[in-house]
Amino acid sequence: MKQLTVEELSVNYGRYTVLRDISFTIEKGDFVGIVGPNGSGKTTLIKTILGLHPAAGGSITLSEGIRLGYLPQLNARRDRTFPASVYEIVALGLLGDKKFPKHISRKDKALIRSTLAEMEIENLKHRRIGDLSGGQQQRVLLARSLVSRPDILILDEPTSALDPSIRDSYFQLLAELNRQGMTILFVTHDIASIGSLVNKVMYLDRELIFFGDYEVFAHSDKMTAYFGHVHEHVDCEVDCD
Repeated sequence: MKQLTVEELSVNYGRYTVLRDISFTIEKGDFVGIVGPNGSGKTTLIKTILGLHPAAGGSITLSEGIRLGYLPQLNARRDRTFPASVYEIVALGLLGDKKFPKHISRKDKALIRSTLAEMEIENLKHRRIGDLSGGQQQRVLLARSLVSRPDILILDEPTSALDPSIRDSYFQLLAELNRQGMTILFVTHDIASIGSLVNKVMYLDRELIFFGDYEVFAHSDKMTAYFGHVHEHVDCEVDCD
């Protein structure tokens, strides 16, 4: 079942074209790895899908009733003075335009409790998020993204600030969410690390170079081109990644 359709999408920053003529369709249950060199437009694409940046042309269509969840990249430098508790951070995923801490219904509270339990962070609910480890923080932020029960979860390099030992358990968690039917779009610089998780790859370099099955990508010249570009520096006067 189609959940997200992007057709002939173009995105600009001022006079600078970041993305041009991007078209693809996301089906229910897809796990898509989004890759490309620095400055290729990966983050710009997901921000445009989320409505955080305007499109210059083309269209983005969500099927009726489809909800999006978003987990931005975690900064490796954590602010330990940030006063919000784990419970409050997760609750923000439900509040939207409501004023915190008012108007949290019994149903909302039940969702928060169940999500904390699912993420195995219920014992941390009264802790300040700034006092947690990077792995714990990322589980809290994932819980915030999941508490509204989205159909599509969008993650922007969620493991870039995590130790390798923590990444494996995080990947297992995402794999389980995907097995349960959640669609996942995962921006990464390391497609090999999630090759066992994804079923599709999107390779961007301001244009859509490849979109299709991971196995096809892994044995194509596009994979060689990707690894040839992955460490190159792309000069860009704006935040175009």
